[in-house]
Amino acid sequence: MKVIHSPLGSNSAGAARYRRGLETARNLDPEGPERLEAALKEVAPDLYRHIVESSFGDILSRPGLDPKTREI
Repeated sequence: MKVIHSPLGSNSAGAARYRRGLETARNLDPEGPERLEAALKEVAPDLYRHIVESSFGDILSRPGLDPKTREI
């Protein structure tokens, strides 16, 4: 498994969101974060980080709903 590092410092709140987002994304699709990074790294690396932190780290990692229901 490739380790993707956050562009933010390892002690920042953003880095925690990033790590949580990667874990959530990998639980949904083990190779998904790597494919997403490869698709965006040349054209929009900040968008990749934003997607991992916000979509996966904040929204899809919330407790209360199973992943399938949350994705609906």
